[in-house]
Amino acid sequence: MLLNFMAEPINRHAGYVGVTDSIGDFLADPDWKNDFDAFPSAVSNERRIFHMLMRRMKTMLVARYFPYITIKRPTQDRTKMRLILGTNSEKEVEVFRDVQESVEKEEMKIRTNLLLGADQQRLLFPGDHLAAIQQEREGVGCAVHRNASQQMLAGILEHGAVVNFGNLSVAVMESIPIRKTHLKKLLVDLREEGVVHFELPVRARVPRDDTLISLA
Repeated sequence: MLLNFMAEPINRHAGYVGVTDSIGDFLADPDWKNDFDAFPSAVSNERRIFHMLMRRMKTMLVARYFPYITIKRPTQDRTKMRLILGTNSEKEVEVFRDVQESVEKEEMKIRTNLLLGADQQRLLFPGDHLAAIQQEREGVGCAVHRNASQQMLAGILEHGAVVNFGNLSVAVMESIPIRKTHLKKLLVDLREEGVVHFELPVRARVPRDDTLISLA
């Protein structure tokens, strides 16, 4: 299931009294306003509705996993929509993040070229190079998302929990734009730093789905 969540219209209209019933139908929750008002004031309308929708779909068992991609306006650093995948398949979550990385590269290249326009001819670095820098700063598997993944892994493994890599990876990939290959390398680095513990077969270099992971 693919759902296109139109962030801009929802952000504009969610606070209007006239759309209360419509949003209640959308969320299958006529009392949605109480949860909406419970969010901190700094949280935008669309982020509130988005989180409520994701929570509602999980509660109603629409699917087990809901990874999503944020799509920005072509010439502005502003969210236009969010593309959500609802699936019961762990493999589809993995493929979703793999595809996101390749699509993201092209998206960032196009957005950078549109923003620069004719000015890019006078720049030291071409638009493609600047787009690559942008992806490393905020794209799939970037340092920000690796740090977020490390924090999430620590939360899952706290209190002596032992979890296989397959379950760990799908939990993290659902919530954070990161690929399975990034998580494997992250865990190898964390083991070398003495943060996590896992054992590998002879000649194996990275965790497999059945590799048991725990905090060191």
